[in-house]
Amino acid sequence: MDQRFETDSLGRVAVPATAYYGAQTARAVANFPIGGQRFPRPFIAALGRIKEAAAAVNAELGVLDARRAGYIRRAAAEVVAGSLDAEFVVPIWQTGSGTQVNMNANEVIAGRANEMADAGRGGKSPVHPNDHVNRSQSSNDVVPTAMHLALGDEIQNRLLPALDVLAGALAERAKAFADIVKIGRTHLMDAVPLTLGQEFSGWAAQVEAARARIVAAVPGLCELALGGTAVGTGLNAPEGFAPRVLAPRVADVLALRGVEADRVGIVADAALRSDGRFRDLDLAADLAIGRRLEGAVAERGVEVDDADNALDRLPRSVDGVEHQRQGRLAVDRHVAVAVRRLDTAVAGGD
Repeated sequence: MDQRFETDSLGRVAVPATAYYGAQTARAVANFPIGGQRFPRPFIAALGRIKEAAAAVNAELGVLDARRAGYIRRAAAEVVAGSLDAEFVVPIWQTGSGTQVNMNANEVIAGRANEMADAGRGGKSPVHPNDHVNRSQSSNDVVPTAMHLALGDEIQNRLLPALDVLAGALAERAKAFADIVKIGRTHLMDAVPLTLGQEFSGWAAQVEAARARIVAAVPGLCELALGGTAVGTGLNAPEGFAPRVLAPRVADVLALRGVEADRVGIVADAALRSDGRFRDLDLAADLAIGRRLEGAVAERGVEVDDADNALDRLPRSVDGVEHQRQGRLAVDRHVAVAVRRLDTAVAGGD
């Protein structure tokens, strides 16, 4: 395989000649040979959105020249579109701050930008991965911001629509099975009669309730860390950087137009308040947001399993077998696609 050499503060590193990434990414691949999981498409796209918007705002604020900003924005747009996904080679398992994946993004964008500037693939001139692509940023604020944006995008565009399909299919079956009488069971023992339609209506209500709990947890994703930089003081970020990046650009991924600036701006686990006062690092709160979403989504999974198990327990008479068959076919036909989409959205990838 043809190679070229990239450099960092530790010296020269060999990278594939065709790669856009550089020394930091190559070192990360060597230092973290753990598992085969790579970052999912929604997260990579969120990184691209942040880098594109950051370059535009840095140019507006006069800390990055327009020529470099233009190349960075064009390269970042390709990251958002997915055409550079193969260049994101560092594994999910790495240091907790996400430094490696942030530098992977910086190097890929810089490498592609330099190629656009007719300076060859990779390298650090005219666009430097840290000095230009990562200007006014840190892994400590970029990575949690990208996580929140990716989650918000997936929840709104995939998870909630899939839940709506699931609830609608169950409600449809509830009407279709309204005249089918069966024995209700408690503790796996026969109890009193109910209709199969009533049972399906209960599952539909459970899914709708789970959806409401997920929606209730989404506002926590409005807390975005960008602008806090390395330790929450905002060092090396110009005044007004985060609100300019987030409010008019990246935040509309979460449909947050009109949200107050102190909610969209510099908050979360490495953050300043909008009035400039340093706030305590709130990693526990950030994790709590994830736990609330995880719990709400997990409840959805339990409810689908309950429905599947109940179909198994339908009586084995001729009529019962036919009702079981109809019920399972309905679930398979109307719900299976939605469930797969749900599970894919929760896992965060395709």
